[in-house]
Amino acid sequence: MSFVQRELPIKITFSSAVKRPKKLQQHIKRVWIAGPEDFMPEELELDADDVASGGVMLVEDLLLPEDCEVVDRRGNDPVVTVPKASKDKHHGRGRRDGHDDYDD
Repeated sequence: MSFVQRELPIKITFSSAVKRPKKLQQHIKRVWIAGPEDFMPEELELDADDVASGGVMLVEDLLLPEDCEVVDRRGNDPVVTVPKASKDKHHGRGRRDGHDDYDD
């Protein structure tokens, strides 16, 4: 069994149980992996259900195949960031809401 190093793309996935966030920033799109050639996938999937409502997932959160390891120096760097969902705050632009300038 021969060991190889490859740079693999990272695919961010969400299950159907969670709503995919509108805003998602993927910081790292590829990472170097070392392991047996027989178990080396074409791409890595990062299940991001835990951060669907906001949070950060790191390189160390990647699920790796058996006997594979990250050989990239970015072990603690964020792969994906999802901002916390905030309610849209419209400050009443153009609305008067009962504040009339004229008294009848």
